[in-house]
Amino acid sequence: MTMKNMMLDNKWQQLTDGTKTVKLQILNMPVRYAECNTAPGDSSPFFTLQPGLYEAGPEISYVRADMQSAFIVVAEKIAP
Repeated sequence: MTMKNMMLDNKWQQLTDGTKTVKLQILNMPVRYAECNTAPGDSSPFFTLQPGLYEAGPEISYVRADMQSAFIVVAEKIAP
């Protein structure tokens, strides 16, 4: 399982590429999450995810900090 840390700010960062599912742990602050083919705009709809453990993908998705910087851990899920 490949794991990486991401520090999020107010810019959208791609989380999933449309081919893989990931486990996502939000550690300290709420995170905005959107599913779309290109980076969302400022007025695009999004879900607010609170600190916790989530699963995302395989659709293309993006994340960004909700208000302040947010720290997340992402692990690629291995297919059975």
